[in-house]
Amino acid sequence: MPQTKLTKKQVFTRIILRLFLITLGACIYALGLEGFLIPNSFMDGGITGVSIMISSLTGVNLSLLLILLNIPFLFFAYKLMGKKFTIFSLYGIIILSIATALFRDIPAFTDEMLLATIFGGGMLGIGLGIVIRYGAAMDGSEILGVVLASKFPFNVSDFIMAFNVIVFTCGGFVFGGEAAMYSVVAYIIAAKLMDTVVDGFNQLSSFHIVTDKADELGNAIVEEMGKTVTYINAEGGYSGNQKKIIYVIVSILEESQLRDLINDFDEGAFVSVSTVN
Repeated sequence: MPQTKLTKKQVFTRIILRLFLITLGACIYALGLEGFLIPNSFMDGGITGVSIMISSLTGVNLSLLLILLNIPFLFFAYKLMGKKFTIFSLYGIIILSIATALFRDIPAFTDEMLLATIFGGGMLGIGLGIVIRYGAAMDGSEILGVVLASKFPFNVSDFIMAFNVIVFTCGGFVFGGEAAMYSVVAYIIAAKLMDTVVDGFNQLSSFHIVTDKADELGNAIVEEMGKTVTYINAEGGYSGNQKKIIYVIVSILEESQLRDLINDFDEGAFVSVSTVN
């Protein structure tokens, strides 16, 4: 039987690579904050946004607040997500704190509100996406959402959204309504880019195709598109007839070609399409 267990060197290399990428993500995030958002009186959502508000009102160091306000949530993370996630998240929070301290005195990259919103939000999304993709988190609001979702009949995203509504509303009183609205736009840009980084840039679609000509269509997909197909044996719930379902994954650019093939063989085929990562 082949040896599948990773060697100590492989494990060490994997950990070092993960720490490097979390460091990179945290630094990009901090640069978005200190280079674009904070100099223009913008803020982020979550615990980071709360930290920015408290720092602005009290003068307490933002780097210190990022650690102090996030650490309590790590106890929940340890219980819910395990030791490894908690350690990497603590590391990410510490690096974020250090990076914000290092970048604090850099001049603002722009004082144009729209540019600051787009590029600041973009850097936050890219940085956070890298951190999440490699097994860590930098904001306690995500952990809080997981905890509350386990107690109440709502999704994690519902709690995070509700929390951020409160944060940005309070931000409107601290930084002004216009700054708060720009902050919301930056947050939306960050969320979209974060999803792209976490899920990947190459969007794929899975097709489940129910047709009486499964063999002919499947062979055409293999020969003309060079794709691998899987046949799933199924039975009609009403008719009791045995059916073959074709399962195939294609890129977004190949969808049109696949749809044309399906129509060529069976215009009455039942097709279900889903996005896959």
